[in-house]
Amino acid sequence: MGSRIIRYEMPEKNFWAISDKTWNVFIENLKSGGKRFRQSRVTKETLRNLYSSGRSSILYDGEKEEVVAHAALWPTRVGNWNEIGTVWVHESFSGRGFARLIIAPFSERVGEKGENVFMISDKPALLHIVQTLGWQKADKEMERLILCVISPEEDGSPRVKKPESEIWLQTP
Repeated sequence: MGSRIIRYEMPEKNFWAISDKTWNVFIENLKSGGKRFRQSRVTKETLRNLYSSGRSSILYDGEKEEVVAHAALWPTRVGNWNEIGTVWVHESFSGRGFARLIIAPFSERVGEKGENVFMISDKPALLHIVQTLGWQKADKEMERLILCVISPEEDGSPRVKKPESEIWLQTP
């Protein structure tokens, strides 16, 4: 990485520091990276709105003008429940602890705001991160509640989770 500075973007102070061009490249990276994100979540408008409202965590390389890591805190149908999703780290920055840096602030919201946070993932590295942050693996009853009531598919049908995925959560 050399002397390049990667900075953590604080949305309330630096919202306009990320240009339209940078947002467009970031969206293309999300779409082409081989990960499957909900398509309605991977739009510039949606992600910028989350970012401007403090519900998105970004690591930004100012020298290259690119987003190198991102996570979003998605609202659900149940007011005090939020899902951490659209977690992404640029492949050239993988393995440097950036995913933990962008997830940890959302974990802190639980204590500060009394919110519940969960993540559905089949990525061992992400599951390890939330486990080390003190999260608990959801039992079968909580999984059904999350998939059917708290965060169903956009059409309202129960959300389907891959068999290898796990749900982890943190509650106040």
